[in-house]
Amino acid sequence: MPIPPFTRRLLLGSAAALAVTAPPGPSSPAPHPDAALIEACERHIKNFFAFNYDEGDDEDAHEALGQLYDESLDAVGELRPVTLAGIVAKARATKVEGTHPDGSHDVGGTPAADWALDIINDLLRLFGEVAP
Repeated sequence: MPIPPFTRRLLLGSAAALAVTAPPGPSSPAPHPDAALIEACERHIKNFFAFNYDEGDDEDAHEALGQLYDESLDAVGELRPVTLAGIVAKARATKVEGTHPDGSHDVGGTPAADWALDIINDLLRLFGEVAP
């Protein structure tokens, strides 16, 4: 049995109206404000261990690891966290940077010493205090 024209027009019109007024599908979420820092910290941790615990005999390969290490070291040092997640990522990288072969930690004499102070200032800034 055919659909009466009135009902058919009503159905088509309703479908068209829904297509125009339907909310858009899910949009992609905004990137995390500290995405670059978090990624740099994760990369630095991998580069730290790859470079410092490289047991290979290939000098060129070790030099390439050193270049990657230096690049991630610079990135972590330059980026400033704006969220607690960014501060935690930098704290993890700081702890690793101060790791000795025996597993002990001492940030003295390493870039991690500066990062540790940065983390303190970043926490104070995040919670509304102006660092001296």
